Amino acid sequence: MKDPKVSTDESKRRFRRKPVHVEVRIRDEMGAGEISFDTADISVGGAFLKSELLLELDEMLAIEIPIPGGLPLLLKARVVRAVRTEQPGMGIQFVEVTAVTRDALQKLLG
Repeated sequence: MKDPKVSTDESKRRFRRKPVHVEVRIRDEMGAGEISFDTADISVGGAFLKSELLLELDEMLAIEIPIPGGLPLLLKARVVRAVRTEQPGMGIQFVEVTAVTRDALQKLLG
């Protein structure tokens, strides 16, 4: 039996991604230099950020995800993938996700 968290198209992913288009704010690990990115998809474990500007692999980030009707989620993330295809952007993995944050992400994902 397949793990319900595993994507059927990419078995490397631990969580299914859902197309969610929100503008997120990214800062470096120290909280400096804010840049906004649009998401292509989000999961409990990470997101894909659409962008021609690609950050370094393994770069640590502070990310702010808006939550409708609530306070934004503040997370740490790491750049795990950068692609220059027809949809250029970066895959980020959330790190140190608390149970409260995981619940808020699950509500955002419906």
